[in-house]
Amino acid sequence: MASLRLLLGMIPATAKIEQAEKALITEFEKLNAFSGSETLKKFNELKELVTSSGFLSEKKEIESLNYKGSEEFAKEKEFLSLSKAKDLALYFKTIAGSSLKRFRDLDGSEKISGYETLEKLVKSLEFREKMKTKEFKGSDDDKKLQEFNRLKSGSEIIDYYKFKKSKEYSNFLNIDGSSKLSRYNELKEYVASKEFLSRKEYLLDKKRFEKTEMFKSLEEYNKLSRNEDIVWYFKVKDTNKFDILKSRELTFSDEFDGDKLNTNTWLTSYYWGDKLLKDNYTVGNDLHAFTEKENFEIRNSLTGLRLDSSSQIFHFLIFCDRVKFAKVMPQPSEISVQLQWLRQYLESFRQQTQEVSLVPLG
Repeated sequence: MASLRLLLGMIPATAKIEQAEKALITEFEKLNAFSGSETLKKFNELKELVTSSGFLSEKKEIESLNYKGSEEFAKEKEFLSLSKAKDLALYFKTIAGSSLKRFRDLDGSEKISGYETLEKLVKSLEFREKMKTKEFKGSDDDKKLQEFNRLKSGSEIIDYYKFKKSKEYSNFLNIDGSSKLSRYNELKEYVASKEFLSRKEYLLDKKRFEKTEMFKSLEEYNKLSRNEDIVWYFKVKDTNKFDILKSRELTFSDEFDGDKLNTNTWLTSYYWGDKLLKDNYTVGNDLHAFTEKENFEIRNSLTGLRLDSSSQIFHFLIFCDRVKFAKVMPQPSEISVQLQWLRQYLESFRQQTQEVSLVPLG
């Protein structure tokens, strides 16, 4: 059956089998070499990093950040609300105006203390009684009354007491030094700080994750995931493609890469004939003969025997007898070699027949 399949071209030639096996070995060697490469090591490190729960959790957190729900937003909102408060607005208007400055310049001064002393005097019962007497006019008390009235009608005294009794000044006293003002100033300084402005910009940035080192690692991992060697490695590493090679143990190899046979490895004569008789001979029941290197050929990294036609026919018949009578099951490569020779041998007869038929008659 194997012979019939080979004749029908269903069994590949030996060269194709060897070529396929060599390609498999080359790929297996590449697999082993790549398994220890820096590229694969880097890929595995990045894969472990970007698929870790810590990385995924932090990535999700960064991407879900929102300025509206942040502490920074809440503080800025509180600051803006305080900025619009009427009492604080009036307070800052007061300290920016001139009325408070003029008030402070007079407050506690000798002019005010003198005026209040005179006011206390002229409003006293005793002074009022003196005002009723004939001696009052032109007296020192009369001069004091005139001075009091002069001061009282002056714009400085009028403005001073008007401001002192105003709602503006009352508001100033309530706000100045208060916790509300302290909080406003604290927030004002906070929202103007580099830290706040930087954080606000970060939280408002929709591409904030793309600016992190994590993103760089993820991009590098994705790039390596598309690497041809990485894709190939994970595609074949767990398959049974190389099982036949993994089960083998190399015990001998000769690539025949020279132009002569290595006689330290190969015997070209009968061992005991060479050792005992120092000559070449063949044992009687052998179906072959040693020719001491004369019919060995090395070509295209292969070695072979050059046989004459009678030896080839004899060798083919021996092969057939082994299959037919000894029930030997040859390898496909061995069948291929024998059938290839048979085709060539029969083809030579066909060519001879054609040559004879072309010879012209007498």
